[in-house]
Order: sequence, then structure tokens, then C-alpha cells
Amino acid sequence: MVLGNRAGGRPHRRGFGKDWAAALPWWVLPLLGLALVLLLMKGLAVLVARAGWPILLGGGALAVTAAAAVVRGLRQRRHALVQGPAGLSLPEIDSLGHRQFEEAVCGLLQRDGVRAERVGGAGDQGADVIGIDAWGRRVVVQCKHTTVAAKVGDQVLQVVSGTARPIHRADLAVVVTNGGFTRNALKNASDYGTLLVDRQLLERWATGGESLYKLLGVGAPAPRGRWRTGFRNP
Repeated sequence: MVLGNRAGGRPHRRGFGKDWAAALPWWVLPLLGLALVLLLMKGLAVLVARAGWPILLGGGALAVTAAAAVVRGLRQRRHALVQGPAGLSLPEIDSLGHRQFEEAVCGLLQRDGVRAERVGGAGDQGADVIGIDAWGRRVVVQCKHTTVAAKVGDQVLQVVSGTARPIHRADLAVVVTNGGFTRNALKNASDYGTLLVDRQLLERWATGGESLYKLLGVGAPAPRGRWRTGFRNP
């Protein structure tokens, strides 16, 4: 769904580097780890049959070391998904936890040039990520990580609409989900003044690297006073 006005430019964008783990497909590391463990077990069985317990102890230590290396690789990959989200696929996004999803959305906003910070948690009052964009506008985001088939309902939009501007002083209120939105949510979003990012838009934002503002049709605001005239990109 595309909301907002298309006039104006787009914010400055920054990129993130990728480490070796982030560059691999999500299934490669677990598969390599399983193959390594099976190979070690077969080798240990042969060595024990020939040399007995001393070889078993040494081989066990080697197996533990190899397993620890695989675990470190998986942790590095998960860290890279959250800290450097450029190029995230939908299966990778679906595998994240709620907090990690919020951190990934925060990272994507930062990639777009928004000075964003994750603030979600108990008592967050409808805001998981808050940022300041290149024109000084305050962006408040509610993140809804859910199963693929699930849809975010109108009640969520009511909460965001009731808190984003009065409490968080938002200029732009956004709801991001890896699922979809109910018919009522889609129908009422414009009345609530809330921008919606569903699974399809999220894929283009995260995987394709397109700017969120471009996807939503949000442009530069009309100048309102001297304080906006001299604002520069972060």
C-alpha cells in the first residue's frame, strides 16, 4: 500500500558492510556444521577401533572445538542480520525474534539516512523505533513480527494513531510487518494518518535495497520556517 505525497527528494543513504557469514545463504552454515559433525564421528569411530581411548579423548576435544566454531559463525550471522540488514531475505526476516525484527527495521532506517533508535519494550506505548529523518521529521515505527499468514488488525493502527503524535510527537507514523493487514486496517490507515509496510513492501525495502520513503511515496516537506531551511542530511 502506498500512502503519502510524492513531491520532493529523498534522504541521504548509508550502507553497511557484510562479513563472511552474512554473505552466505541462511541454510549453508547449519548444513556445513552437520556435515562436519558426521565426518568427525565417522573418523572417531575408525580411530577408536584402532587406537582406543586416548584417540577418543583427543578427537572429542577436536569435535568440541569444531562445534564451537560453527556456533560462533551462526552468532556472527545473526548479529550481521540485525546490525547490517542490507540484502535481508524474507525467510531470514521470518526467522528473527520480535526484538531482532525491531533492530533490523531500525538498521534499515539507518541505511536510508534516518537517525533511528530502537525503543521497543514494556510500556513502549506503540513505538518500537523512533528516528529523525534528513529533513528533521520525527518518524515513529511500530513493528509487528508475525507468522507469514497472520494479519495486523485495525486495533494496532488505533493504538499507533492514539500515541504516535500526542505522546511521541511523530511527524510520520509507520507500521511495519512481515505479514499483512486486515481489510479494515487497509481501509482506515489513511484516516489514522498511518503508513503501512506489508510483506511485499518489506521485501523490496530489505532485499532490494529501495528507500522506504520512495516505496511509500514520502517526499521532502514544504519549508515551514527558518529552522528547516538550513537542515542538512545526517
